[in-house]
Amino acid sequence: METIHKREAWNKGKLVGQKPPLKPKDIWAIRIFLQNGGVGLA
Repeated sequence: METIHKREAWNKGKLVGQKPPLKPKDIWAIRIFLQNGGVGLA
């Protein structure tokens, strides 16, 4: 247990902070997904 693997941060180089607002297309996709019962959700 002496081997320590140095890993990069999973979000290195990604935009961190506030996300852009959802687009109307995304909102419709979510609504339809939920109306279908959210099948396939792990």
